[in-house]
Amino acid sequence: MPHLVEDPVNVPEPDKYRITQFLGRQSDPRRDNLSVALEVIESGVRKPQHFHRASDELFYVVSGSGFLTIEGVQHRLTAGDAYLVEVGQKHFLAAADDEQLSVLLVSTPAYEPSDYILC
Repeated sequence: MPHLVEDPVNVPEPDKYRITQFLGRQSDPRRDNLSVALEVIESGVRKPQHFHRASDELFYVVSGSGFLTIEGVQHRLTAGDAYLVEVGQKHFLAAADDEQLSVLLVSTPAYEPSDYILC
């Protein structure tokens, strides 16, 4: 039977974007193999470029539009799009200037704050 997380954990982020984790180390320390979160980025906001040493990350666009840049290649995002960012790939998200962007993030192994490496 599927497990529903009733009290998602809000992961601290700057004011212009927020991440709510539904499954992962922050919501359940036993969940070290997978994390699932919803990230909402306000219109016109670009997140910092970074990479992960240990995790692959799948981005699924729930609503809105924007861009995902992976290793310098920009991909236009709209609802229903999905992209995989592999371990070590430099990347960043940006919301369109006129629209909020909501993205489902799936990381394996589970997201760990120390694995978010700015570059």
